[in-house]
Formats: sequence, structure tokens, C-alpha cells
Amino acid sequence: MMLVVFATLALSLIFAWFGRQSVAIFLVIVCLALGVKQFLWEIYSPDYGFRMPWLQTQVIEQLQLHQLAYDLTPITQVHGEAA
Repeated sequence: MMLVVFATLALSLIFAWFGRQSVAIFLVIVCLALGVKQFLWEIYSPDYGFRMPWLQTQVIEQLQLHQLAYDLTPITQVHGEAA
């Protein structure tokens, strides 16, 4: 499917090179539509739908800064689950 997307973009560039801007713009729009369709087809899952469970976002509390800039002691406190 990506071959079709790239072929459409290549055709658009060829038409633009030879001065057919209206056809080139139409093919760019078709290329973008095919790219969006390809992206949505790639991320769709029958189990999750369009949700991406591997992207987990959460608010992490602001880390407390040391009062002295020359304090080089290691911080042993863990912030967040990934640490």
C-alpha cells in the first residue's frame, strides 16, 4: 500500500514538473488521503480499536530542585514508575 502512496506522490511531482499544477495538487491530496488511510489501517486493532495502549501518559509531579547548585550528591528517591 505504501508503494501506491509513493507512486501517487511521484506522479504528482512529475505532473508539477511538466506544468500541470491542478493535476499535481489533486494527486497530492489523493496521496495525503491514502497516507491517512494507511496510518489508520496500521494502528487499528480488533481488541483495542484505535486506542494505542503502548502509549501511556500520566502527570509526573514536579521534581524538587536542590537549594545549592554545587550539591553533587546522588538522588536516591524514585519518581514515577519507569525509573
